[in-house]
Amino acid sequence: MLPETDSEQAFNVIERLREAIAASEVALEEGLTLHFSASLGVATFIPADADINTLLNRADQALYQAKCSGRNRTCKG
Repeated sequence: MLPETDSEQAFNVIERLREAIAASEVALEEGLTLHFSASLGVATFIPADADINTLLNRADQALYQAKCSGRNRTCKG
């Protein structure tokens, strides 16, 4: 949750998080390196949201949109 953050600011925060995850790596003992990616969805509370479940549902839809768009993406819901 990002209180007092508009949708563009929230999107920028999660995009920076996705980029940080993508830039990280873990070296394994066998000489291999693990790389990571993340698909993230974000939704901003709007007055039409009946409750937190409505907001979470929109965020979940944005997450699946990100996954279906080729993974390692950030989408707004």
